[in-house]
Amino acid sequence: MFIKERKGFVKYAIQHEYHLHPCYQFGETSLYYTLQHDSVSAFLSRLKVVSFLVCGRFLLFPISSVRMKLVIGNRVDYRVLVKDPARPSQTEIDQVHSLYVDELKRIFYKYRDEYAPGKDLDIM
Repeated sequence: MFIKERKGFVKYAIQHEYHLHPCYQFGETSLYYTLQHDSVSAFLSRLKVVSFLVCGRFLLFPISSVRMKLVIGNRVDYRVLVKDPARPSQTEIDQVHSLYVDELKRIFYKYRDEYAPGKDLDIM
């Protein structure tokens, strides 16, 4: 999951006082085939662009036999950590982001055995 360096959504949520609810969609990674060990994929990855091939029915639609399950985690309460929501510091953004990622990991590992046995969550 490409979320380690993506913190803009946290800053935006704090500034506009939106609730942050980590969510994980089990089965989503099985909908498409990703390019592996390919020079184009490596190049796009350096640009932080995800590459994938759409392959399913008639080569247009996702694979329909994949079992999907959306899990929504607990709200990340940042109000005690952030002094001025209109201008959060980078330290405050990093702390809230860390709480978000921790909750994301918690819900993944809580439901992994039921919806994605044998899979791991790779935070990048």
